[in-house]
Amino acid sequence: MAKTPEEKAKWAAYMREWTRRNRDRLNRERRERHANDPEFHARMKQSNLKSMEKRGPEAVKAEQTVKYRKHGHKYRARLRDQYAADPTAKLASCKKWRAANPEKVAAAKLAWARQDRAKHPEKYKAKLAAIEAWRKQDRLGNPAKYSAKNAARRAKRLKRTPAWANLKKIELVYQLCNWASRFTDEPLHVDHVAPLCGKNISGLHVAENLQILPASENFAKNNTWNSP
Repeated sequence: MAKTPEEKAKWAAYMREWTRRNRDRLNRERRERHANDPEFHARMKQSNLKSMEKRGPEAVKAEQTVKYRKHGHKYRARLRDQYAADPTAKLASCKKWRAANPEKVAAAKLAWARQDRAKHPEKYKAKLAAIEAWRKQDRLGNPAKYSAKNAARRAKRLKRTPAWANLKKIELVYQLCNWASRFTDEPLHVDHVAPLCGKNISGLHVAENLQILPASENFAKNNTWNSP
């Protein structure tokens, strides 16, 4: 005989309460199944992948977002416990992931810099002023170092400037950057979207590869490339 909606709701509430009271027992049994059946984890993973594919990536992402908002403190506590138990292994795992995902790391740094700059504009003004003061002092104290550095940069630009490059357009980008800097609280820099001498890519010194960025974003981006 089919259950009424009230009976189904009552049964669901009972099961939720029973699961809460027997959580330790259920976790212990799950760990035992994992230990005694090496293929159990593979079967569960395959089942979860099929379920995620059936629901669709957008629905899965929305569910995970809601779940993390509700239980995020538990996940963070678990990560802290894992780090406290074996910090070397956790750091090695993070280092391996960063090496395998440089684009995601660069995008995350850039997003964090934008968010932090919006929250603490005065802090970034003071930081940029301190950096500029230090650079000015360092240039005065080490003129030979900066002359060699500028010469090397000019050589890189010349090497990465093709014959078909529109030099007038390039000059116009730099002029526009200097003009726009007058109306912003933070200095603006001309940056190469694909860096001239990146680790995995070498861009060209052409107008199409130039962009104007706030100084803090340029520092966060550094010598990386975020593919579109």
